[in-house]
Amino acid sequence: MKNKFQRNVTVASRVKTFINLKANSIMRNKILPHMRVDTIGKLVRNEELIILFGNRLTQKYRSPHLYKMIRSRLRCVANFYWHYQQRNHQVQTFADLFDPQNYDEVVICINKMAGLNENSGQYKSPATAANIGTYLKKISLHLISGMIKSKNQIKLQVVREFLQLLEDSLTYDIYKTVAENQLDSKRNKTINLPTINDINLLRNHLNEKIKINYKKLREKFSVVSWKELSGALLIALQLFNRRRAGEIERTKIQDFEQYEAVNVNDEMACDLKCDHIENYVRFLIRGKRGRDVPVLVDKYKLKCLKLVLETREMAGTLSTNPYVFGVPGKDGLQHLVATKLIVHYAKNCGAEYPQRLRGTLLRKHFATKCGTMNLKEVDLNDVADYIGHHEKIHLEYYRMPNATRDIVRMSRILEKAQGIETSPSCSPLNICNKEKSGAEWNEGLY
Repeated sequence: MKNKFQRNVTVASRVKTFINLKANSIMRNKILPHMRVDTIGKLVRNEELIILFGNRLTQKYRSPHLYKMIRSRLRCVANFYWHYQQRNHQVQTFADLFDPQNYDEVVICINKMAGLNENSGQYKSPATAANIGTYLKKISLHLISGMIKSKNQIKLQVVREFLQLLEDSLTYDIYKTVAENQLDSKRNKTINLPTINDINLLRNHLNEKIKINYKKLREKFSVVSWKELSGALLIALQLFNRRRAGEIERTKIQDFEQYEAVNVNDEMACDLKCDHIENYVRFLIRGKRGRDVPVLVDKYKLKCLKLVLETREMAGTLSTNPYVFGVPGKDGLQHLVATKLIVHYAKNCGAEYPQRLRGTLLRKHFATKCGTMNLKEVDLNDVADYIGHHEKIHLEYYRMPNATRDIVRMSRILEKAQGIETSPSCSPLNICNKEKSGAEWNEGLY
């Protein structure tokens, strides 16, 4: 592994590598210096149209945590262009590729990159095929905008015709096969959800870490205790709220400081009659697609979070760092990474299946358990809103098929439909009544 000095030298050498003059400041200073200088990396740096595509991506995705995604897209486009060049040496620039007469070779190159098996009709990497098609459409639109500005009517017509081919023909040549492959993959993929016992072990382990390090930090400041307390709090909030890793790790201080508690004298609170209503506060953070999603924090962890913020500058975190879980760094935008921390704590909590204790699997576990509670439609909408899903996405992608539920319930209904007598104790109604209520499940969910 390279040390810090070696990494700085590597980045500095990449900065000196030639970059097309059309690259904007973010491309020059943030995107390209952290990209490998190999054949594909050089194509990205030199090819004007790829640079212009990168400029547009940096204008759309301005958050620093999205720079890695931008690099990935640029390398994917450059990799496709490199494959195309191996077949057609007459194309001098990437812009020359956007011509209707090149469409058939474009499809061949996409199939090659995605690993299409001609015999089985299966892609090795269907997402790659779909992504390249999408990127080519976006670049075509960008190229059309440039042609309109320069009033190049001849090239404008050519690119428009190429885009029309992409819109009309890729559905049959690429996307249909991609959709079928992805559905097959989803159906045949085995997903093992975390167990209640392992979730409880992780929760108890995190609570113990929080308790120990909070006490140490109150007595005497230590960077080690501060980092351990911050990390344990981050994963504890992710575990309890079932939030996405990226959402919770980028919680902003200004959002956290807007937390609200329930007024016990409020009419709605009186109607709910919850004993633990005073134990939690709530604040909103930015979720996927700009959606506001809530985070619940108990009063003890709230006190711990305040201590972390009070001592952050003693740990070396810049005062300008906007994140609750911010860490020391030169540009003041670094923060703890939840995906790495949850792996660490899962390994050390004594769980039987630590590899299952991951953010997405915990969210699927929550959605699946909610499916066994016979929730009303209004409750289902509340759950989907809280976890940050559209209801359709919640049902189709996060709630896993429950074999026990299908076998026990549907087998009895199907038997009865065929005239097979079912004992009263095994009727669907009794089975429904014997299932755990929502209140009984709540203890095991977290």
